Parts: sequence; C-alpha cells; structure tokens
Amino acid sequence: MEVFIAQCPAQATDASLERFFKPHLSKLGIYNYSCQKITKNRALLTILDRAKAEVFMKEHGRKRDERPTGQRFQNGQKFRNGQTMAGPKPKPLTYLNTRLDMFENNRKPDEFVIRHLQRDAEAKAIGHATGAVVVNKEPGINREFPFVSVACGLWDYAGNSAQSVLVFAQHTKEAKVGVATFRERAVTLKFESSASSALTKHVEIPYSWVEVINIARQGEPQPAITFTLSSAPRIYEDISPLDLALRGLAISPGTRKESFTRKRILSAWKSHNQFVGQCFVYRIDLMHDWHLQNAANLKRAREIPRIVDWWTSVVDSNLFTRDMTALSYTLAKVYTEFPFGLKFQMQRLAQNGILPPGMVSKLLNDAYHLLKRSGPDIAIRSVRKLAVQIPLRGPDTSADKVSYQGLKMLLAECERVAKREALEERPKYHVELGLVYRALVTPTGCYLWGPCHEPRNRILRKYAAFTDNFLRVQFADEDGEPIRFDRQASNEEIFHGRFKNVLSGIINIAGNGYEFLGFSHSSLRSQTCWFMAPFILNGTVTHAGLVIKQLGDFSKIHSPAKCAARIGQAFSETSSSVTVARENQTVLLDVQRGERVFSDGVGTLSMALLEKVWQAYSPARIRTLKPTLLQIRYAGAKGMLSLDSRLEGESLCLRESMIKFEGSQDTNIEICGAAFKPLPMVLNRQLIKILEDLGVPPKIFEDLQAEAVNRLRVITKSATNAASFLDRNFIGQAAHIPGVIRKLRSIGIPFQADSFLNDVVEMGVLMQLRELKYRSRIPVEKGYTLYGIMDETNYLKEGEIYIAVESEKTSREVVIGTVVVTRAPALHPGDIRMAEAVDVPESSPLRNLHNCVVFSQNGQRDLPSQLSGGDLDGDLYQIITHEGLYPEFQHPPADYPRATAIDIGREVMRKDMTDFFIQFMENDQLGRIATLHQILADQMPDGTRNSDCMRLAEMHSTAVDFSKTGIPVDMKQLPRYSHIRPDFLATGPRVRIAKGVQFEDVMEQESKLWIPEDEEQAGYKYYESRKTLGKLFRAIDEREFLRSLKEFSKKAIDEDRPDSVSISPSVMNRVWEYVQRETRLIEWSHHVEWARDIKETYEDTLLDIMHNYSRSNKKFPLQEVEVFVGSIIGKNGALSKRQRDRDLEMKDTFERAVSFTIACISKTPVEDGEDAEAKYGPMNAYTENGEQVDEALERSIACLSVAQPGEATREGYKHLRSFAWVAAGVCFRELERFQWEMRGKGGGFVGVKGGGPEVIRKRAGPGPKPGGVGSGITNGTNLSDLTGASNGWSGGGLEEESG
Repeated sequence: MEVFIAQCPAQATDASLERFFKPHLSKLGIYNYSCQKITKNRALLTILDRAKAEVFMKEHGRKRDERPTGQRFQNGQKFRNGQTMAGPKPKPLTYLNTRLDMFENNRKPDEFVIRHLQRDAEAKAIGHATGAVVVNKEPGINREFPFVSVACGLWDYAGNSAQSVLVFAQHTKEAKVGVATFRERAVTLKFESSASSALTKHVEIPYSWVEVINIARQGEPQPAITFTLSSAPRIYEDISPLDLALRGLAISPGTRKESFTRKRILSAWKSHNQFVGQCFVYRIDLMHDWHLQNAANLKRAREIPRIVDWWTSVVDSNLFTRDMTALSYTLAKVYTEFPFGLKFQMQRLAQNGILPPGMVSKLLNDAYHLLKRSGPDIAIRSVRKLAVQIPLRGPDTSADKVSYQGLKMLLAECERVAKREALEERPKYHVELGLVYRALVTPTGCYLWGPCHEPRNRILRKYAAFTDNFLRVQFADEDGEPIRFDRQASNEEIFHGRFKNVLSGIINIAGNGYEFLGFSHSSLRSQTCWFMAPFILNGTVTHAGLVIKQLGDFSKIHSPAKCAARIGQAFSETSSSVTVARENQTVLLDVQRGERVFSDGVGTLSMALLEKVWQAYSPARIRTLKPTLLQIRYAGAKGMLSLDSRLEGESLCLRESMIKFEGSQDTNIEICGAAFKPLPMVLNRQLIKILEDLGVPPKIFEDLQAEAVNRLRVITKSATNAASFLDRNFIGQAAHIPGVIRKLRSIGIPFQADSFLNDVVEMGVLMQLRELKYRSRIPVEKGYTLYGIMDETNYLKEGEIYIAVESEKTSREVVIGTVVVTRAPALHPGDIRMAEAVDVPESSPLRNLHNCVVFSQNGQRDLPSQLSGGDLDGDLYQIITHEGLYPEFQHPPADYPRATAIDIGREVMRKDMTDFFIQFMENDQLGRIATLHQILADQMPDGTRNSDCMRLAEMHSTAVDFSKTGIPVDMKQLPRYSHIRPDFLATGPRVRIAKGVQFEDVMEQESKLWIPEDEEQAGYKYYESRKTLGKLFRAIDEREFLRSLKEFSKKAIDEDRPDSVSISPSVMNRVWEYVQRETRLIEWSHHVEWARDIKETYEDTLLDIMHNYSRSNKKFPLQEVEVFVGSIIGKNGALSKRQRDRDLEMKDTFERAVSFTIACISKTPVEDGEDAEAKYGPMNAYTENGEQVDEALERSIACLSVAQPGEATREGYKHLRSFAWVAAGVCFRELERFQWEMRGKGGGFVGVKGGGPEVIRKRAGPGPKPGGVGSGITNGTNLSDLTGASNGWSGGGLEEESG
C-alpha cells in the first residue's frame, strides 16, 4: 500500500520519517516500509504488507474522500461529513508539531519501491541486511552525550624531557551546550550558532578520519571525550527559516529553487577559523561524570574507531597563530640562504599539521647546519623524509619521540639515509619527468606535498630552470575527493568564498607568492590548475600574465571557457620530440560537406619526419614498435598526425581545424600519445545496455563474463596462470615478479606458499573481479580500441572503414567484413553503428598505417560525429568483430545542435578564467547525469530508447561540452525518476589485508561522500534489476570467488608439503638455499654492506609512497601490497575516476623506484663509478686497470642475503616484505645469464675458481667472518651444480593451464 501524507513538516527527510514511523509500525509487525519526500510538505509511505497497512491506516489515517478536520460527535458516535463512523476513533500521528494527514494514494505503488522492499525482506529473512550500513549494533549502548563546550587544539607534552606527560594544548574553545551523537559512520557534534541565533551547527567527523578516541576525566571539572583526527572535519550550519522561505519563493537575489536545509561553512565558531586547518584534535567537555561510563561502553560497538582511556590535563595555548606567523616570516626573510625546496619542506611540517609551528622554528637552526654540512640536495631529502617518519602525537607516542632532541636524532638518521641515496644517480628515464610542487586546497586548509615526478608540459620545459616557481594546485574536500553535489546542503560558501579567494589571490609559501596561471582540459575535470610565482629571466620580471602572452595570441578569443582551453594546450602533459622548420609546415583546408567537417583534428606528416620523431621520442620502444599515428601539440595546433608516404622531405601538414590559436613561436612537435599497439576492447555498462536494447541477447554477455571470471578463478591454481595474469595486467613487471613465479615453478617451489606473492596475485585478481562486477568491464577478445583518422587517399566509400593492427607479439592483420564501431561514453542508442571494414590496394599509402581505424571522407555525415559526437583529434574508437555482439537493428544517430560558446564581447581576463573554473567545479554534473541514465535505462521498458533516456543523453553531451562552451547543463530538464536504484549500482564489502586478502565482516554501503545524520540509516535503496546488468552483477559472488582462490592456493601448498612434515621451510628460505647451492663458488660477501644500503634506500622510498598516497598519511599508510600491485583498496566496489588516476600515478612512481633499485643492483660498478655509461649503458664495464667489472650476480646475491628472514631490520620496517622478491628477481635473471655463459664457455667465469682459468674480480673491502652469511667458497665443485637447473624464467613453451 502507498500512503499519501498531505501534511508533512518541511524539515522532515526520508530517513527521519522512517525513524519516526518505526515504533508505530513495528508494534503492528510492519518492518518492510519506505518513506519518500516528494515535495516540501508532502511525502509517501509505502508498506509491503497490505493487510497490516490497512490496520495501521484504521488507527492513524483516514479515507481519501474524508476531511482531515471538522469532526463532530452525535449520540456518542463520530461523524465526518455527515456520515456515521463505526469502530474506534483514529488517532492521527503528530511529528515535529505537525499532525500528519494520511490516506491511501489513488495510484498504484511505485514498482521499484515494492521491489526494493521485497529484496530487503528476502535479505532480512536470511539474516543479511543489505540496506545502508550493516552493523551489529550492541544493545544498551548510549550513543548521545550532552556537552557544555567544544575545543580545538593539539596534543603536546609538558614537563622536562625525562618526565614529560601528554597534555591537550587548547588553542580555541567555545562554551556551547550541544549533543555528540555516535552514529553508524560518523560522530556529529550539534550546537547552536550563537546566543542570539537559534540556528544549529553540525561538526561531522567520519570515523574513517578518526585516529583514536580518548575518554577520561580531564584536568578541568568536566569529564571529556577527545578525538584525534587525520584531517579537519566537515562543518555545516542550518539555513534560517526566512532564507528557506525566500528560496521556496525564489525571490532572494541569486538564489536557485533548491531544497537546501543547511549550508557548508568554514569554521564552527569565530576564532576556530585560525586553527581548523592545522589543529586536528577536538575535545568536548561532558555534562556529567556518569557519561564517561556510557562512553566506555562504546568500545563494544564494532563500527566505532579505537577508544583508549588516558588521563590528560588541559593547557591553554595562545601561541599557535603567533608561531605560524613567525615561522612564515623567518623562512621568507631570515633564512634567505635556504634553497626554496628546503623552505618548502620546513613550512610543510607546520602547514600540514605534522609539527607545531613553534617546534618547526626550533628545527630551523638544525636544518641550517644540515645544509652547510651536507648541501642542499641532502638537506631537502632529509627534511622530506622526516615529515613521514615523525610519529603522531597522542596517547600512543612517548614524549621523547617528538621532543626537540628526539626530532634532532630522527633528522640525523634521515640525513644518513639521504646521503646513502645520493650515491646513486637518477636513471636517464627521468629526462621527460620534472619535479613538481603541489598544494591541496580544501575548505579549511592549504596543504603542501611533493615535489613529485610528473610528465613535463610546454611551460615546464621552457622554464626548466625555474620549476620552483610553478605550483600544481588541487581543489578538493578534506579527504582529497571532489566537493560533490548534495541535494540538502549548499556549498556556495566553499566555492564562492573559500575557493574563489584562493584563485583570485596569492598562495604564499616560504616567501614565494603564487598566483593563478591556467589549467588543461583534463586538469579542469580533476579540479586542478597551475599557479606560478614571478621570477627574473634575462633581466625581466616573468609573471603569469607574461607567460600566457608569450604562448600566443588569445586576444581574439572572447569566450572564457574556450580561451582557458586554448591556453590549456600548453599545460597538456607531453614528451618533446623534434623541431620542424616553418618552411616545412603546410596548412591544409579541411574536408567539409555542408556543416560537417570530415577531417576535424587530423593532419599528416612524411616518413622522413616520422623517422626523426621515432628516434627522439622513445628510442628503446622504437626498436620493436614504430607508431604511424601521433597525438600531438604543435605551436597553437592540436590533434592527430598520420603517416602519408606520398609526402617528400620533412613535411608537416596541419588542417585548419587543428589550429586553435595563432602567434605561438614554438615549433617543437610535442607528443601526447602514439599508436604503439592496439588497445584491448572492453565492454562497459552503458555499452552493454545499449546493445541489449538493440537486440543482443543477455546470454552473450553472461557467457563473456563467465569466461572472464573462469579465467580469473584458476589464476592461483598454477604458477603459469599466475605469471601470465600478472604480465597481461602489468602487475609486478618492473620487479620481474612474473618471471620470479615462473622460476619458482621450475625449481619446484609453489609461489602460493609465500604470503606476499600470494597476496600480490590474489589482490590483483580481486581488483580485476571488481572491475567486472561493479563496472561490467568485460573483455572482448574479438575487438580493438584504436585511434581514428581520415582516409587521405579518398579510396573508402561511405560506410567503409580500414582497420590494420600490429603489435610486438602479433603480425600485421587487416580486418575485413562487417564490424561494430562505437566510442565511449555511449549513452544514446544511435552511438553504436555498423560499418564495413575493407582492404585497400597494395599500392595505397594506407598500407603503411597500423593500429588505427581509417574513416571515409565521403557521405553526407562523417561516421565519427555519429559516435557520441566524436572527432579525429585523438579520440579512441572501439571496434567489435564478435558476431554475437552485433545488434539486430540500428537506431538513428543523435544529432544535437552545436552549442555556441559564451562570448563576453571583450578580451578574456584572468578573473574570467578563474570564475569559469569555479563555475565548472560547482556545476559539473557529468557523473550525476550518467548515473541517472543507468537508473532510468533499467527502469524503462524500452531502456535507452526511452525519450527520457535520450533527453539525458543530450544533457550528458551538453555537460561534456561545458568545459569548452562555458554553458552548464540545465538540471531543471532532469526527468522525474524513482530514487530507488537498481542493485548493480550497490557497493560491496571493503577489502583488507590482514593475514591475506579478506573482506570486512561489516558491510558498508558508501552511497555518497557524506550522508547527513538524518539520512544515514536510509542511504540509497536498491531493487533487484531484472535486466542484463542486474543478472551480470548477481552472477559474481565475491566472497565465494575469494574462497575458491584460497582453496587453490591451499591445495598447491599441501601438495608441496610431504605428509610427514607439518611445517615446511618458508619460500624465501628455500630460494636462498637454491641460490647458495647454484652459486657456491661465487664471492659476493664484499657487497653485503652496500646491499644493506640499497635495501634501506628501497624501503625508505617504499614507505614514503605508502604515506604519500594514503588519505591519512600520518597514521594509516597504505599496505605494501597496495603499492606493489598499484591499486589502493578499502573502497567499496568500483573506484572513482580520481581514485583510478591516483592509482596510476602511484603505480608509475613505485615502478620508477623499483626500476632504479634494479638498475643499481644490475649495472652499478664496484667502484663508485664516475662514468655514466657504466651505470646506464652496456652490461660490460671496466676499471682503470682494464679488469672487467660485471658483478650484477654478486650484488644481487648480497641483496638477497640481507633480505632473508631473521636478518637485522630497522625498527618500523620489519613489516616490509617486497625487497626480498625484487632482489630475487634480479638474482634469478643474473643467475640464468651466468648459467648460459657457463654452458657456452665450457667453464670458467669471473669470480669462480675451478673449471677453467682463474679470474678473480676486484674486491671492495673484506668479506664476512668465516662461516658467516655470504662467506665465499673457493673449493672446486661439479659444473653440473652450476648449469643443470632449468631456468623457467621466460615461461617459453609452457602452456597456460585451463584448470
């Protein structure tokens, strides 16, 4: 039954209504119901059990045709509208001083609400609720605690260094009576704004941001609860009733008709704004002593973070603001000898809340002596390392660890490590990477990090000597995620107050004042832009305005969005290649028919020029892969260049559509991407839904997904499967882990027996499974993803395409026949087209192209524009040759009118661009529209062909173009929709690493970034989708899948262990025994100390990455396996695009570190080696005396020896396990090379006595004591011991097991 509530309080929400009705419904046995606000004063109550609903309505409702008022009595009977009423008198319910007028709705209940209730009832029946957060709430726990004041400050220590005690340093306090409520995902502090205002403020502290909760009677009379946070909380204030009324009437200036009931604010009280960005400890004074016992009972609640009992006193501190101001002044004006990098790292310590500013000021003198003693590079590295090694102040940390003397000692240790690292130069592959400083601007603070290696852009290359003067600034919420739309809370103060002030002002860092410079198209979507500080170049002050002016002439572009996009071309991450003389450049007319441009964004280049590009771009890759298509930036042009073998000399031909602005003096071809190989074809949810609506049977998708799942399921069954999987998914390749696993198999050791290797494989497999389940990314082997270009020869007819693919592992192939062509994102049913792939004559220039799809220049409309409005400036197109995925029919393609960019009628100024940046952050609705499209497509019988879905597809197109036109999508055009979601949009259980990869027992539905307190218990509601995506989603059982993986692993371990042995040696011990046996005559002990240094360097870098890429980088670094695999776990189901981008960045950073470590082990000579070629060049190098230096095997053995279990490890590093396998990878490879040489030469090898001429390597220092680890053995041995083992390194000839 659907009950209509005609009179409902405006303040009520779906969740608060459900809580209100709960006791009234539960006494009637009604547990499956749902509430939904439909207007400000109207709501719906849906009850699954109609019979029980009728009982409820007899008690509290009325019939639809009866009046809610005007009741009268006659002779003891109740009359309404003159009709006699029999039975007991109904008792209307009152909520928030409003009598609820309820009667049965005259329409049929919402189908999807009913399906949600049915799904929920079934889940409850099997004891597994799937509503919002599934938490085992302990009975009898009080979760509300009245308080009389709230304070913000830091943990500090009082007393002398030997007897210091922990104290709460209170920097600001507000005497406010309020209530702290421990909810299911967060704790909320509620109190009134001021004595003169009845508005309520809400301090929201998600549990994921809480390091520890401390309960104890403090030094003041009141007992207290203290929260130690990793970042600032979110703060809200209720909107006044007057403002609500004005918004409802839409007469308040600048207001929009939105149902906001609260707004996001920057601080909780007046003086709080000075400390909120750096002080992350909050304390509330409770009203009564007995509240402490109630607080102690919270320990039984599993969802609440760790609670400790700790007696601390409170000290008032008014030094924070003074100390911060003094530190900024000192860095800018006093320590002028400090290089900027050192000043940046010192300011970071205070600005990020790592240390109090007063303590940082004390350390400045030590940093000064460090600089004088060891130089700028060591000083900067040392302080940067210090930042991640300082323990978090609080109950878990003793005073000596964070005292001045303790920090001095820690800085000295960081200096020692930095000096050791400096002995090894950076590899050459850093040439196209630059060190970039970063800042994260949130609603409460500005946090510094870096510098990080990032691909260069045109500006960074041009001003390579001034990289300190450029700052990459990201705008985000406190947890690093974008500020998301919240239908109940206004973010106006964040966007138009906080963020706008930063963009229009200056970010001061240690004397450098950074101002807004610009942003690229991709950085706009990630809410990131560039700032710069002025510098002197050739006697001229170079500032942001001058840098932009020198890029080109933008004066004729009067659209802020378009102007920003054109300037942004210079900020695109590119690799520099070759310079093209102006006389070799030609501008071609576009191929155009009517308003259709067939050559939009594509030009050509000659073979002679392309060969020069090959050599300059990537010589190592070009040896085997020679791309014939390049995505480029050149002067004011952007787009694709394809090889045209008919061109002579070093010719470059640009189309008019490629040239976006004039006046650029830059003539270097900058490369954004190249068609080295065909990319795989992968389905996604939008594509699957359209194909289903065009007649493709669900079974096709189910079979494709089942094949993918089965391939994953047997990964841990054999080493061959596991190694092939890691290779295909680029996991552990930098560390040669696939080769390690193959080698272990060849010597009879199961990789599954090693917890680290098994975790790497299991986590990699599970991440792939989650891509299948939560994003429906199903691989299609019969398909490709390719760059698109135009047929320059005019051979192809309308509807024809030419496809040629080639890779390192496959020969050239030309696709012939009918194929499906599409492009992501596809939302309109016409975004999928059929085309005829044909071959071209042997003499055609197209024969020289590969890894591309060539479109015809004939017809009334170009094919790319029919595919989600594509063009040829670098768009990727998906080709499907799997006949089962061919649609039964085609829908006409979309043809949206081309939007004209906003024209302000004058030259665009800096303020115009920053205003647009704010507007874009505030109005970017792309994700919201795409999600709603999925919901409606599932709910409508005709799916994506429904008119509402096609309206959303058009809105999505407008939202995509927003970044170029400046025209935001009109969200008032959103069609009506049910708030109930299909189950395939539900999130899944969290993954954690604890004695293996596991799922959390407590399931959590993170429906959005933050759920207001009165919506928390509801979250998003889901129904069981009966369409293909729902079937695919439910076909994958993550928990069962993980159990099967572990069963395969256990079986492999059990088969390896003899029946008589209960505990077998560790895998690493067996590897060490094998290496010792195979290298008994190799002398390696003189490298042991060097190996310890390499291990410590690697682990320092690894720990730095684990901290830097963690949301809470002080207390909760990432797991080592997360970094090694390149995927950050902990999120539910699918990752957001920003999270995926962060994964890629982390993976690149780690792989550079691993490659550097391996380069050190493999190629660094015994002497320090001043010759760069000895480090980066051929394997064979020589000493001054002409003796061959090639001790890669010896060094790798030494590294393996210091990584053995039981070897001494520094405190805080004992949990790290990966270096042993990095060393094993090098050792196995070098051992294979050694064995090959021994077989080829018939004995005798550098460093071996016996079996040939004696050749002893030059040694560097004494070896270990006799009998110690790594002692050299010089007795003769049988050569079969050195050459008899099969290598198994490359896996050649081994077939993948099918399971």
